[in-house]
Amino acid sequence: MRRFFSNPANLFFSAVILALVFYLLFAKKGLVQRIKLEFESRKLKKEIELLQMQNEQLRKKIHELETNPKAIEKIAREKYGMVKEGEEIFRIKEK
Repeated sequence: MRRFFSNPANLFFSAVILALVFYLLFAKKGLVQRIKLEFESRKLKKEIELLQMQNEQLRKKIHELETNPKAIEKIAREKYGMVKEGEEIFRIKEK
């Protein structure tokens, strides 16, 4: 091994190879950066998928509220405590 590095050409060749490997690993477009970006890309794709599912659920809920009067009535009764004219509400208190 000492004989290999004692030759200046071999030493220069080794330094060039080492610099090239370092560049390929740690440069802006290097392997480490590529792995980080791939990880972030996967994370963002999962987030997009989750948001698309939530959007679809909200679209269904909007459609239900636009087309079904019973759905609106249910929300009015449960969330806002509204009653129909002539109805009486009996509240039962638990002990």
